[in-house]
Amino acid sequence: MIRPSQKPSNEEILSYGTVEAQVKLEFAIGDLRYRVVREVHKTRPNRAQLYELGGDGRQNTLATTVNDTTSEIERLLGGITYNEIVASSVVAQKDLERLIKQRLDDRRKVVNVFLNLDSFNRVQDQFDAERARIEGTTRNPGQLTVERERLQSLQDQLKRYREAETQLSTLAERIQKLKLELVDLEKKFAATDFLHKTLKQYDDASKLQQSLRQEIQDKSRLAETLQRQLAGISAQREELENAQSEINQFSGLSEIESQLTQASSMLEEFQSAEIRRVQLEESKDNLSAKIVEKTRKLQFLEIPKRSSPSREGSGHISSPPRR
Repeated sequence: MIRPSQKPSNEEILSYGTVEAQVKLEFAIGDLRYRVVREVHKTRPNRAQLYELGGDGRQNTLATTVNDTTSEIERLLGGITYNEIVASSVVAQKDLERLIKQRLDDRRKVVNVFLNLDSFNRVQDQFDAERARIEGTTRNPGQLTVERERLQSLQDQLKRYREAETQLSTLAERIQKLKLELVDLEKKFAATDFLHKTLKQYDDASKLQQSLRQEIQDKSRLAETLQRQLAGISAQREELENAQSEINQFSGLSEIESQLTQASSMLEEFQSAEIRRVQLEESKDNLSAKIVEKTRKLQFLEIPKRSSPSREGSGHISSPPRR
């Protein structure tokens, strides 16, 4: 077929009279081997697959679409695209084997030198340094780590805020329900308060009724007592009238009354004289007891005088002391 354009159509790639075409290519990068398969169809979408080949014959699928296969191959080649390969294929054909065996970064630098992309290398190094600054290391956390921690903190705050907002919404709903319940409770309270006041009035009236009944009973007992007292007074009045009539019968006993008064006076004088006599007798007994005691003391004092020799020889007998 003739050489196709930069972006050929499927009809330009397919051989005349065919409806599809397929190409397979195996290549190695370092110790790893790969296989790429591309299919071009006239009426159906194109297909492409990229596999990593293992030493035991197994293959690992790396891409299954056209775009993914192209992007993965460019990544494996260190970012070298179709245009870069075409532009550098004239330069290092003799060192192509050594270029393939180099590491990914070294190979990319060599290709960049081939393409006069030293500035790209410097930018790439700056980019790596900037990436290290942003991503950080195990010892020094980068800006990305700090921002991630800050983002995590903000997410935690957002989570707490949303939880608080949810709680607030729940509390608002609960407050609304409580307000409705409060209205119902106020109505019930008003009815209960009215009933309580009514019951209190009934209780007060019942207590007043009981008090009045007790007072009526007390008044009834008092009336009965007064009635009995009146009956007793009537009986005493009758007795008094009878006694008055009897006194009237003894109206001539005024002289007897004076005699009785005189006799009462004489009786009082006799009682006074009797009391005086008893007192005099008690004084007499006391004096007799004192005389006896004095006599005993005197006799006790006269015993030594009788025993003296001058008095015994004279034969004189002393007379007892006068009392």
